[in-house]
Formats: sequence, structure tokens, C-alpha cells
Amino acid sequence: MKRILREILSESETALLDRIRERTVSVYGLTLHDGEERVGASPPCGEGEVFYLYWISAHGGRVLFDARKCFFRDRRHNITRIPLLPENEELIYKAMDCIYQSYRSVLTQEEGAERYAAITTQAEQALLEKAEAYLDEAFSAARAHIEKHGDFTLSQGELSARSATILARLQIETAYALISYGVKALSRTKGCGRKTLYALGKYLYRCIAREEGGPSLPFNAIASDTIPSRLALLEEKMLLAPLPDEWEAEDTLAYTTALESFDRILTDTVTLIASRQKKFAEYAEILLRYTETDETTLADVAAEHMLSRERIRQICTKTQKRLCGAHRRLSDKDAAVRESDERLADVLEPFVPHDFLPLFCEDTGWVSKKRKELFLALFFSNEFREMLKEGALRKRRIKASAEPRDGFFALAVFPSEARAINTPLPESTGTCVSQIAKNVKRRIENLTPRARFIERPDTVFGRNGASVMQPDFLLLQEDGARILVLTADTLGMALYSNVKRFNALHAYCREHGLGYIILDDRRNTVYDLKRRPLDAGAEEALDAVLEASGTIFWSDVKNLKRSFAIDNRMLAAYVLQKKLHLSLRPFFIRKRK
Repeated sequence: MKRILREILSESETALLDRIRERTVSVYGLTLHDGEERVGASPPCGEGEVFYLYWISAHGGRVLFDARKCFFRDRRHNITRIPLLPENEELIYKAMDCIYQSYRSVLTQEEGAERYAAITTQAEQALLEKAEAYLDEAFSAARAHIEKHGDFTLSQGELSARSATILARLQIETAYALISYGVKALSRTKGCGRKTLYALGKYLYRCIAREEGGPSLPFNAIASDTIPSRLALLEEKMLLAPLPDEWEAEDTLAYTTALESFDRILTDTVTLIASRQKKFAEYAEILLRYTETDETTLADVAAEHMLSRERIRQICTKTQKRLCGAHRRLSDKDAAVRESDERLADVLEPFVPHDFLPLFCEDTGWVSKKRKELFLALFFSNEFREMLKEGALRKRRIKASAEPRDGFFALAVFPSEARAINTPLPESTGTCVSQIAKNVKRRIENLTPRARFIERPDTVFGRNGASVMQPDFLLLQEDGARILVLTADTLGMALYSNVKRFNALHAYCREHGLGYIILDDRRNTVYDLKRRPLDAGAEEALDAVLEASGTIFWSDVKNLKRSFAIDNRMLAAYVLQKKLHLSLRPFFIRKRK
């Protein structure tokens, strides 16, 4: 104890200090330290290190008891300071209990973390051994296949990204080279874990099945001694079947019934998995509520649960990941979860091998797209979902190629009967900047491969102060006619500033014999919005708000969205048809002056 403390401690304070020291040793079992600077107690945190839980010090002639509030934080802004007086004895004891409990909780967490790390290491090692055994079996099957039919090349396009990267780094191109490298050597390769080993084994089985024309060997034995479920075998059949070039939903009623069954199975499975944890059950309910319809927004769910939209988004993302992980773990262990997979297999089997495409790639039935995405993420692999995306993309390409070549040019408006054909062409001043203009240009190129473009032509059709008004690009028809294309987002086409631009463009084209198209990336032109029928109830509600206050704010629109189907197209059509003034920053709709 430093000298100044001995001088200013009274007899009662000395007795209190002795009781504190006795409590430190007998109750808490901590180490006492009498240093030159202070007197205190600390846990054994290492040789030569003193980490004080509390200490006695002197400030301005007073003796103070200082204690940390939390063990794991430093002393700054983490100190409870109490005068060392007999009347404060209970407060001092409470502060000592508080910091000791904090210390014990941290110590327990560290011990638990060490035990958990040891258990996790053992479990990971066991899973890795199973993956090595699985790949070893695949190597044996591939070796027998090579003896009969010869070696085959490993296709980089069919491998996962990580598997392809590892094989490229090891310069392995054939199945024989992969087998010669060995399972243990692959397992020790950097970045090659048990999932990569399973992926390589699964790929070898598929190659064997494809070349021999027979069924593939069990492929989904992921960390389990059980046989693959019937749902996993159905997924394998659908993956191996070639995608058709064209497909249609012939029996709409059958697809609608199947989707309703899928929705019930999904709800039952999510509820079953979530029932294992109380906190998780509430999050699963939020996820199901958000995916209930495509019109349900984060703001709607946030208002119901008194949370922010960002928090709802975080809950939905995290809950979906946890559900998928829990389903993978429980599908081989839990009888109830496996029964749900069997129910799903019964519903899905009539649509195998490739009639399942309309179920997930078309708007069949009333099940929302968000609910379909959750369903696919929970029950099927990433490879299956990628195959669905490829099928939907192929269908869109075929549909786009079947559209009439002049379908886009039919949208053009020519204000004047005279056509400017032989006049000099403008020069390009750069490339399209906005993403909407790039999407429109890409769509025109897909429909009319021979179309000629001049991006950002130096054609000035109007001025707004110091800035000039230019079209996004100029489109040349085969007959020599010229069309100026101006793009904007759906709601932006109703902006008052854009309406002025459109009027200036119309006047310029009428004067110079040009055509023009004003549209968004969904192929809605400004004239389509002016002719679009409005919902009678929503129109009356908006009119009532406008007449009552003279201005429609975004809060008014949000309130009306709870009762009416109001989207950006409907708002833009309402503003254009009523000839109102729309501003986005800040958002308001009012009558024009």
C-alpha cells in the first residue's frame, strides 16, 4: 500500500479495507496485490500481468473504491467509483459481485469455446473422412470405367468454380490424372475441403452414367450413412435430363394444384424446423409473412412488427440461410423432416424429367415468386436452381426471337409526314450512360440484329438553362428513316421536368421530319401510360387526397397502398392523364400552375 493511503486512512476505513480483502480471498478466491500505486484484486491472467478487477486509490485527499463494470472492456468509461466509507459497504460489495460475475461469465465462455473447438475439430475430421471415402469409391468406379471404355476429359464447364480452379492449378485435365493424384493428396490441397471432394465424386459418377447410358450411382451421400432420399434421386434425374428448347404448361390445373401442395409442404417444414428453437420460430413467421405475396413489402412487415425495414431484410436473409442449413442437417436424422421430403417427392414425381419447368419458371398458380425462391432454396441444390435459370433464359430468348422484327419500330411516333432521309448523320458524343438506355439498346439488338445505332448523338433538341437536351441514341431504319430514342424509368416519365423534355423532343422531330420513341426498360412508352386504364377506387382515393390538401405526399401514397394496388406505372399514368406536377426529391404530386 502506498504511503499516502496509510496516512489518510481512518480506523473505520482500515477495518472496511480488511473486510474487502478478506472477502476477496475467501469468497472469490482472487489474488491480492499491494503495489506502490494501488491496492487491489486480480485474477491470474498470466505471469507478470496484473489485470485489476477493483482497486483502492486516493484522489484529492479522499480514499476511493474503484471497480470495473465489465471485465472484458478497458478501464476508460468502465469504472464505478465509490468513496471508501463504512456507509457505502453494501454498494461496494454489489460492485465487487458485479465485476466478479462478469469475470466468471467471460471465463466460462472461453472454456466453453475451447471445448466447442475441440468437439468441432473432431466432427470436421469425421466428416472429412466420410468425404474421402466417398471420393475413393468414385475413383474405383471411374477406374473400372476407364479400363472398359478408356479415359475421358474433365469438362471445366460442368465442374463447380472451386473444383475447376483447383484442377487448373494442379494441371489435371483427365479422369486418369485425377485418380493418379490420389484422394489424400487432394484432401491436403489448399482450398479443397469436404464439399469439393463430394462435388468431384458426384461429377465422376455423372460422367460414368452419361457415357454408359445407365442410372447414376448414389450422389448425395453428404455427411450421412443413409441412402439418398427419393427427392434427391428425382433431382438427379431432372439434372441429367436435357433441357427442352420449348415447353408450355399444358394442364394449368395440375400445375396449380401442385404449387398449392408445395406451399403447404413448405409452410409445414418451416414450422417444424423453427419449432426446435423459440427465437427462431418468430423469425420464421416473419419470413413466411414477407414471402406470402409479391406485393408484400419490407415496409408492410416492418409496420406489423414495429421494426425497421433494414432489420426485416436482415431477419429474412439470415432466417432463410439457417432454414436451409437446418434442413440439410435434419433431412437424414429427423423422421418428420424426411416425411416432408417424401410428400414433396410424391407431388413432384409426375412432372419428372422436364415437365417441372413451368412450375417454377412461369407464373402458374397463385404462389408468389418469393415463396417459390424460398421453396427452391430449402429443398433443392444450387446446381438445380442454376439449371432452372438457364431454362427460363432459353425460353425468353426463343420468345424474343419469335417477335416480329418491326415490333419495336411500331412504337415510333412521326409527328410530321415528311421524313428526313438524305440529311447528314449526326456524330456520336459518347456511349449510353444510364442503365435503362443500355437495357433498351440490348433489347433492340436482340430483336433487330441489323439495326444501326448512334449513341449519344450531337443532336440538341432543347435547352434547360445552361444544360442541353440530347437523346440517348439515334436508330436508323432500313428505309433510311431516323428515330430518336429517349429513355427514363417508369415513374420518371411523369416527372414535370421530363414532360418538358418530351414536349421539346416532339416539337424538334416535327420540325426536322424525325421519329421518336420515349420508353422505359419494360417497353412502356409514355403514350401507353397515357392510355392505361386506372383503378377506379385508387383514382378516387388519390383525387380525394388531392382535393383535401392540394398535395399528395409519399406518406399518403403509402397509406393508400394498404387498400389499393398502387405501383409506379399506376402513379405515372395517373399524373400524366390528370396533367399534374410530379416531383421526386422531395416526393409530391400537385396541380400544375
